[in-house]
Amino acid sequence: MTDQTSTTANEDEFFDSATSEFAAKEDLKDRLVAIWNTGKTGTRKSEATGKPYEYVETVTLVLDDGPNGWQSKRPEGDPNLVPSVAEQGPQRLDGFQWSATGIYTRAVKRPIGGKPMCGRINSKPNKTKGMSPPWSIAELTDDDRVIVRKHVPLLHSIANELDRAAQKSEDDEAFS
Repeated sequence: MTDQTSTTANEDEFFDSATSEFAAKEDLKDRLVAIWNTGKTGTRKSEATGKPYEYVETVTLVLDDGPNGWQSKRPEGDPNLVPSVAEQGPQRLDGFQWSATGIYTRAVKRPIGGKPMCGRINSKPNKTKGMSPPWSIAELTDDDRVIVRKHVPLLHSIANELDRAAQKSEDDEAFS
């Protein structure tokens, strides 16, 4: 007869339970980011309107905690799912999907890899009552440029990684 309790405990140490929580644009409000297009896009249906909208998959690198520092909770009270850059360093979000028009329209046109689009994530109240606020990315300020320059080696590393992945994908397609 086997001891089911000890087997289960050992098995449970082998894996982590999946979570339904993942970072969202609200976790990035007012934070300085670098965004690379991965070349993957898609369409979803809006829960609010039922209309389809497009998204672009990116690598989004969070470079600071924003002008007010890192906040453990978002303004609406949900937990901030992107850790503090000041405490843990730049936060890389692989496969981060942007659908906000102000970011999507810029990111989807960018070449895969290459130079990242850098700026501060912002939003403003929607003119249409009951609709979500529009989100965008602001131009870099001189202070933002100082922060970005500190991370240039990391930015180059990510761009090179994405360039290699895109080249490998092209090479694989050529031989298919």
